[in-house]
Amino acid sequence: MKQSVERYDDEELLTIERKSRPKILVVDDIRANLIAIEHVLSDLDVELITTTDPYEALTYTFKYDFALALVDVQMPKLDGYQAAEMMKSSEHSRQIPIVFVTANSLDESNVIRGYDVGAVDYITKPLNPFILRSKVNVFIDLYNNKLALAELNSQLETARHTAEDASKLKSTLLASMSSALKTPMHSIIGMTDMGIINIDKWDKPRQVDNLREINSDSRSLLLLLNDIVDLSKLEAGLMAFDLSSNEMVSVVSDVVKSLKPLMHEKSINIEINSSHENIAVDFDVARIGQVVLNFLSNAIKQSSVNGQIQISISNCSGEDDVSKAVRVSIADCGGGVPELLMDSIFDKFKNDKSNDNESGAGLGLAICKEIIYRHNGKIWAENIPDGGAVFSFEIPIKHVQ
Repeated sequence: MKQSVERYDDEELLTIERKSRPKILVVDDIRANLIAIEHVLSDLDVELITTTDPYEALTYTFKYDFALALVDVQMPKLDGYQAAEMMKSSEHSRQIPIVFVTANSLDESNVIRGYDVGAVDYITKPLNPFILRSKVNVFIDLYNNKLALAELNSQLETARHTAEDASKLKSTLLASMSSALKTPMHSIIGMTDMGIINIDKWDKPRQVDNLREINSDSRSLLLLLNDIVDLSKLEAGLMAFDLSSNEMVSVVSDVVKSLKPLMHEKSINIEINSSHENIAVDFDVARIGQVVLNFLSNAIKQSSVNGQIQISISNCSGEDDVSKAVRVSIADCGGGVPELLMDSIFDKFKNDKSNDNESGAGLGLAICKEIIYRHNGKIWAENIPDGGAVFSFEIPIKHVQ
């Protein structure tokens, strides 16, 4: 069922929000004529804004987007021709179609003058309801088509930008992947070539060293490929998560144990501080362990020899101060995150290239972000005033034991 025509007084027009229905401006110095037009158009799904003052009509064109203006020709303050000239001279109202409503005979000079000032049609008085509705419907259809075309153009523009961004991302991916893949591949090829050439010359210890280098570089390649696969699955929503109630302290402790060889190389000491012995929460052990492993591996790389790394595990209130979350923070004693990278550190391909400790394609933290988001959590980094950085994440607690 179509809604009836709505009328607004001056104060309402100042505050009313723009609605989706097309608006029609009707200008006539005689109120009875306005009422007659309202009655004829009452069954159309439009909003009529009427006025007896042509100057007031001009102010309305600055506030609203009109599909059509029905303008009386003979008015004492400002005739229709003058009003049309003023509307067409303004950027705000230049595109509004103007149809003159006149009781004068449509002699050739009046018609030419009307078209000359920008009118697109005439309607004569007394009004023929069928003709008036038919002509108004034509302009309403044109207006709706214009809006639909504008929306389509907007969608096409958005799609174009999306395609351009995807193309740039693809180029960045290829550049980053080619660099990250070439280094270990060149090493593997070089080692195997040398091994083939010197197979009868090298002693066993030398061959074992080469095989270890090949093994190490092959593992680096495998880790990189795993990162690419993980990130692709996460972004496509194809990675399955096995959520179950687990103790966060236990998971973090297991990761620390797995990194003891790396810790010993730099004489790094790691201290775990927990506000509770058992903080149980629903999460995927393997994936959250992957996040902790990434944070802690980076912290060890960034920290100086004989450095100290602090791991904090605690309960905290959620954003509504009612829901609970578990927070894990890992603080290193390195040089901190460059300020230019702080806002994008969890984006893809955002390694700190100025840091000799950084390697790889820059996918690790991006994967961490996606994993935490899939747990309805949040992740962030911040620098420590005295040096170093803290990487943290929170995930909501479902079951606390």
